[in-house]
Amino acid sequence: MKRIRLPRAEILKRYRDCYQKLGRPPGMEAFCRRTGVRPSDVYYYWAKIGDLTREAGATPNQPTPPLEEDVLFRDYARVCLHLGKIPSTHELRGATRELGTRTHQVYERFGNISAFDRRFLAWLIQGPEEFKAVLSMPGWRRKGPLRPPPPPLPAVSPFPFLPAVLQNLEALARGDGLVVNSTEEWANQVFGQRCRDAFRALGFDVRQLGPGKDPQPDRVVMARPFHIALARSFHYAVLLDTQPRPGDYVLPTDGPEFYERVSHHALCLKQDGIEKTYLAVIGPSFRETDLEKLAEYLREAGLSGITLLAAAALMRIVADSIRQREFFTLAQFEETLAGYSLAAS
Repeated sequence: MKRIRLPRAEILKRYRDCYQKLGRPPGMEAFCRRTGVRPSDVYYYWAKIGDLTREAGATPNQPTPPLEEDVLFRDYARVCLHLGKIPSTHELRGATRELGTRTHQVYERFGNISAFDRRFLAWLIQGPEEFKAVLSMPGWRRKGPLRPPPPPLPAVSPFPFLPAVLQNLEALARGDGLVVNSTEEWANQVFGQRCRDAFRALGFDVRQLGPGKDPQPDRVVMARPFHIALARSFHYAVLLDTQPRPGDYVLPTDGPEFYERVSHHALCLKQDGIEKTYLAVIGPSFRETDLEKLAEYLREAGLSGITLLAAAALMRIVADSIRQREFFTLAQFEETLAGYSLAAS
């Protein structure tokens, strides 16, 4: 049976009635749902719903401009801080209702949620400090990596025996290969931890040596704790000075603090039965004159020797020690630590 199309005048009448009931011009979906008029009948007489609205004597609704990105990202960041994570679809809907944020169209704003996350991440990096905590929250990985990918490892590692966690030690020493927007303090902690991992891989017992009490009660020493690598079977220990340095190594000769720290801990170790204490300064690279100057500065600090150890050299030493584990001993490694011997001082 052939369907009879509604007359133009009937559609106009129904539209005006619907307009009066709603108090505003209805859109196509609302008009057809409330009146039973088919969209195809409307389009037979009018090219678009706005033409019908004008003919009915009303002003068409103006499209709502999209929310500014900065406003949208701020509201989304509020949701993340409220939840303590990057929200899932259901979590976002609940938080949007609870907080009254304008985050209804997050998943469609840039085509898909991955595109939104990339734009949101870029905004966070340059955005207000109050939202920086969102960078480290869980939930960033949805259907694939969303953070800027780390530099790819070489196809063939130059140190195949080196543990994966130490493969980028040289880059960390230069301050490279860190998480976007990381702080200097965080970079120091990461590099220091990796250096301690390297000494553990060599076979040392690595621990933190606290300030403790100075064996000379008349001397006041503001000594911050050192991390030390202990080789008790061979009666020596290594004080570890680790810090990423993008530029040249700066000798700590501008005041007594570093000297007092070293001498304080060397003396404590000696009283604990450690015969020899070495200092290993680990960084990206050093100049030939640095070792001699540092040795002169620490000549009376109670050390047996000092070495400036480039991160790349430490990586090679650890890799070789693993590859030749049956021959490697910490007594053999002690020869490396005596880069500048102070034993006769």
